[in-house]
Amino acid sequence: MSKRSRSMRRIDDGVSNMKRRAVLKQGLAAGAVGLAAPYIFVPNALAQRAKELVVVHWGGAGGDANRKAYFEPFSKETGIRITEQTGPGMEKVKAQVDVGNVNWDVLVDIGAFRMFQGMQQNLLEKIDYDVVTNTKDLLPYAIQTYGVGSNVGSEVITFNTKTLGSAKQPKSWADFWNVDGVRGHRAMHQKAFGNLEMALIADGVPADKLYPLDVERAFRKLQQLKPHIDVWTTTYDQPIRLLTDGEVDMAPTWNARAATATEKGAPIGIEWNQGFLYYDMWSVPKGAPNAKAAMQFINYCLDAQRQAQFATMYPYGPTNKRAIDLIPANVRAQQPTAPQNFEKQILFDDQWWATRLTGLTERFALWTAQK
Repeated sequence: MSKRSRSMRRIDDGVSNMKRRAVLKQGLAAGAVGLAAPYIFVPNALAQRAKELVVVHWGGAGGDANRKAYFEPFSKETGIRITEQTGPGMEKVKAQVDVGNVNWDVLVDIGAFRMFQGMQQNLLEKIDYDVVTNTKDLLPYAIQTYGVGSNVGSEVITFNTKTLGSAKQPKSWADFWNVDGVRGHRAMHQKAFGNLEMALIADGVPADKLYPLDVERAFRKLQQLKPHIDVWTTTYDQPIRLLTDGEVDMAPTWNARAATATEKGAPIGIEWNQGFLYYDMWSVPKGAPNAKAAMQFINYCLDAQRQAQFATMYPYGPTNKRAIDLIPANVRAQQPTAPQNFEKQILFDDQWWATRLTGLTERFALWTAQK
């Protein structure tokens, strides 16, 4: 999803590796020399580490865009080497913080709800706004105590333009629920995050009254649609494949995936009305070895030209409001933060979800399994 709905991956190094590093650290304190951990904090290593940033992103096309728009030019201009890793899940940050051996400097494009989880668990550094000063043109929600908005994605109604004529295309979540008036096969992703909001909007809850979510009302509304869901998708590329192949006619999905598929010729249309906006963030893990340079890097990435370059390669909207006018017109039309799209959409309340995600995800999985 986003970026926002990207699934948690298993800890790359594993708990056993973390324990091994903790033992190594104890050995160093006693004067022993152990086998190599990623960064051994001795004077020469510290000097070398000051010239390096370890950034952690999700890989794929988004990782490629980050590399070209931010990582490579930052290294060229500052002389600070960028080392990339993938999978910036907050559980991995916790594992490093818990053993006191943090190896990462910048978390790239973590969903805002993950940032709030990290804040609540004391896993992140506060953003140093004496260093991160390039903020005057940012969207207000992008400026947070423990993160700065990197881009904005959207979960939108998408549909097959061949199987659904213009008169049959859903224009709202009420239409998506209207199985008699807007006929067609439907898919939904098997997740609580977002689906509860869609159900409440379909049930007539005003956007400005959406939070706190009325969870029971949302499940009652979802129950009405459940018999008409042909596929509960479990991977993030599955809705696009189903729509492209004509196996379903409509599904909620993420704007970047839909736009990318459309560029390749897929017959997929996007309805921006009542889309749900979610922010990705740059954050810094607690105890990052090179936190000062991490703040410099984040500030560098807030530049309008660089954000426009990223958004041109990967259609998630820039958080710098000046960047949108620097994007080619045909690409700008696919941006969630383009004014004509932004004004139609609803902002996820990531902080509300941060403490409830696990429990509601489990409840939703049980609910979909029930006949």
